[in-house]
Order: sequence, then structure tokens, then C-alpha cells
Amino acid sequence: MMKVRRGISLIELLLVMSAASVVLTLSASLIHRLLHAQTTAASIADVERSALRLGEAFRRDVHQATRVSVGSTDDLLFGLEMPDDQTIEYRSQPTAVQRIVSKGKGVVARELFAFPITFRAECSANESRLVTLSVRSVPDGNVNERRREAADDLFIDWILHTEAMLNRDSR
Repeated sequence: MMKVRRGISLIELLLVMSAASVVLTLSASLIHRLLHAQTTAASIADVERSALRLGEAFRRDVHQATRVSVGSTDDLLFGLEMPDDQTIEYRSQPTAVQRIVSKGKGVVARELFAFPITFRAECSANESRLVTLSVRSVPDGNVNERRREAADDLFIDWILHTEAMLNRDSR
């Protein structure tokens, strides 16, 4: 007569535990990749949203401005004189462009166009009243060697090049 077996053997238990650990390891790797993809997509969306807002504000301001002065200090990209005694300044910061609207000696409004990575911004104006704003991402030089590979994975290469005619709306 056969003996009825109760419980499980140690070998069966080890096999199940090994299979479960393999499944958990693969799941953790997949979750890490999904989170990385989500972070990258969110950073790209932030850059696109800020660049779109900056481009629209730049064109609107330049079209209404009567005069432009290109950066006289390190952080000043350009200044605009508006017809109603207002001035608008665009200033460059390490990870943002700041738009400052002043009337007389007081600040009326501030707007910040933030970017999740460092960038370089340049502005130029020519005799034909064409004002150009160029903003381009640059790799962060402050990353140590251990983190350089991870930083390269998160680097988003982008360029915003916007042109507008000075005083276009007055015609």
C-alpha cells in the first residue's frame, strides 16, 4: 500500500522560491525602465511647454515694442521699450529665462520660463528690425564621472530659434 504524502519537499520549496525570485527580478527591471521612460517623457514635455510659452511671449513682445537693446550685462538677454512707457527685460538664469515687465521704476509682472536642464541663450537684432532669440540646451559640466553616464541618458538636446519683427503691430 502507498504511503500518503503530506506537505512539500525541500527541493520543491527551493524551486518555487527560485522561480519567484527570477520573476521579481525581471519585474523590478521592467518597472525601473518604465519609470525612467516616464521621467524622460515628462522632462521633454516640460521643455516643450516652456519653449512654446517663451516663443509666444517673445514674438508678442517684440511685435509691440518700439525699440530693442541687446544684452548689456551678463544675464540680460535683451530689453524692449513698449509704447506705453513700459519696458520688458528678458534675463538668462542657469535653468530659466525670466521676463520682467516694468513701468516707470516699479516691476509690474514677472514670468519664469523654467527648463529642467542648463541652456545657452542668445539674442540679436539687425537693421531691418528683425530680432532673433536662440536658446539651446548644453550638457551640464558639473556632473562627476560616476553620474556622467546617467546624466547623458537624461540629457535632452533641444533648440528654440524664434524671429520676430520689431514694432510690427503699429502698422
